[in-house]
Amino acid sequence: MLAYPDPAYANKELLWLAALIILVGAGVWLFRKRWIIASMLGCIVLGWGMIIIQETAPAHDSAQRSACINNLRVLDEAKRQSAADHHKSSNDTPTDSDLFGEGLYSKSKPECPSGGTYTLGNMSETPKCSLGQEMGHKLEKKN
Repeated sequence: MLAYPDPAYANKELLWLAALIILVGAGVWLFRKRWIIASMLGCIVLGWGMIIIQETAPAHDSAQRSACINNLRVLDEAKRQSAADHHKSSNDTPTDSDLFGEGLYSKSKPECPSGGTYTLGNMSETPKCSLGQEMGHKLEKKN
């Protein structure tokens, strides 16, 4: 089973899985002597369950996208604070050791929940996620 940031989502998936197992078991029990019908019923119920579980997947993707965008905001704010504190120009590019660590702007560099990698860029650019184009993990610059 996948690890989800929202425990309610995982519980919902477990309930669907339990319901499917019960329905398939009931179908097999009711049609013991008619294995073909029982198999067809089981396939229909499993197919239905797969469709239901897939319909909840976009909510999971949306949650991961929102978490990634929040991480990009944290990175952007750390860059801004570092630039102000150290009088950096807009062409300077911060390193991880400039921003992350004990006593710095963030204890550790955030990680994309979908497995993307973050690029800080120079001070005039917003941080970027490698999944920005593909999955919408991008921070829009406000004017």
